[in-house]
This record gives sequence, C-alpha cells and structure tokens, in this order.
Amino acid sequence: MDVVQAFNYEKLFQRYQFYEYLTTYSALCFWRELLQKQINASVLQEKGQQISKFYEIIQDVAVKLQAIYPNDIKFFFRYGNFLN
Repeated sequence: MDVVQAFNYEKLFQRYQFYEYLTTYSALCFWRELLQKQINASVLQEKGQQISKFYEIIQDVAVKLQAIYPNDIKFFFRYGNFLN
C-alpha cells in the first residue's frame, strides 16, 4: 500500500465515521420521537429520510474502502456491527 492509498483510506474512513455517527444520532431521534405522547409525523418522516440518505452514503464509502484495502478486518467488524 502506498502513501496516497493510505491517505485516501484514512480520509474515507473519517468520512465513514462521521456518517456512522449521523446515522446513529438520526435513528436515536427517530425512536425518541416515537416515544412521545404526541407523535409528529413530519419529524418521523424527516428523520427516516435522513437515516436513508446517510445509510446510502455509508454504503458508498464502504465500497470505496473495500476497494482500497479489501482485507481490513477491523473495518469489516465495525461495519458489521453498524449493520447489525
């Protein structure tokens, strides 16, 4: 692995971590809204759209990370836990 690939991998991994956090936070807000006595459907729809959008970005980034370094077991373990 050369330096450019290592740099690109780290940059993509940071992007993955950022969107993993955003997706998890959006899911938490979604479930928090469901626990309210008065459920706001527009908030649920907004959070659901955010979750879907962030999940698509995560999938794209994961494919790019796998292309750079296909044997990174740490990434696969983390990605598997996220998907679970």
